Amino acid sequence: MAMAACAPHSRVVRAGDLRITQIVTAAPVVIDSLASTTMTVYLTIQNTGQVADTLRAVTSHLADSTEIHTMAGEGRDRHMATVSGVAVAPGKTVRFRPGGRHIMLEGLHSAPAPGDSVALVLTFSRAGAVPVTARVVHLDDLADALK
Repeated sequence: MAMAACAPHSRVVRAGDLRITQIVTAAPVVIDSLASTTMTVYLTIQNTGQVADTLRAVTSHLADSTEIHTMAGEGRDRHMATVSGVAVAPGKTVRFRPGGRHIMLEGLHSAPAPGDSVALVLTFSRAGAVPVTARVVHLDDLADALK
């Protein structure tokens, strides 16, 4: 199991050669007093080492299930696709951003509000299980949170 060099709620989490930053999610949208049952998490993973690693899974007690998604297809045929992993090559950075790679939490047990946090465990092939915390922001603040 990987040991994070800083507390999981820090803005930077280190696990071996991985540096995980910008861990953020937008609060679920509420329409007519009903909150969405899904949330999307974004983050940045930098591999400062000499060996590739792969994000294989994500878990959270907040949701019934989690999936790693990417966007596939083009134009009107563009759609989300579940992937079994995301490779992070040595010396490279992989960004999870709106319209691209993201982590989907489905079947939320509660609806976190801006200012709350969401605990996640990222599981990598080499670094192992890495606890992180996503900051919950208002949807209007998401772009700024990812800068």
